[in-house]
Amino acid sequence: MKLRRESAGHGAESLDEIFGDDGVRSPPRQIVDLRHSPSVYFERKEIYETLKRALERLPLIYREVFILREIRQLSVNETALLLHITIPTVKSTLYRAKLRLRQFLLPLWRTT
Repeated sequence: MKLRRESAGHGAESLDEIFGDDGVRSPPRQIVDLRHSPSVYFERKEIYETLKRALERLPLIYREVFILREIRQLSVNETALLLHITIPTVKSTLYRAKLRLRQFLLPLWRTT
């Protein structure tokens, strides 16, 4: 039995390892949760700030479509209705927004 699923390289710990085969709890072990480590926090903050700056560089319509579709997870129809544009315009604008974001972000990831 697993405590949680293995995801993105994070190991899961078996309850059998904690309690043993006979059901008696073995000596406690320290379980490290890296989600709250300072280095992970600052890395995520840096990525967030980089993405935020890249989004701010997009033209308004590109930014609106990208945020509604990719961040707020609205459908193409909902996005079109909300912005008063056609469905093909939503699709092409999202594609162009992603291309621009790639142009802004790719040089940053190549230098690291």
